[in-house]
Amino acid sequence: LFFRYINGFPYMTMIILNVIEIVLGFIVMLNPIDASMTLAMYLGVILIAYAILNIIDMVIIKKNIRDKENKFKEILHKFFPKVGE
Repeated sequence: LFFRYINGFPYMTMIILNVIEIVLGFIVMLNPIDASMTLAMYLGVILIAYAILNIIDMVIIKKNIRDKENKFKEILHKFFPKVGE
């Protein structure tokens, strides 16, 4: 109740979210099997998305490292022509 007197604080939003949390808590208590299956599927989707993004990051980083390596070799070859032959 203290937050209702602070300007700019989303007091009504907090009340609505708390009511939704209470309702979801009752749903989980009344139907724990479905709730755990939903949680497991959600976790599986997140893990798959994380793995795909990790692979994409790895490919992008490898390409960038290869480009930087080639530029570095060109600079080295300019100063030390016999290095890397």
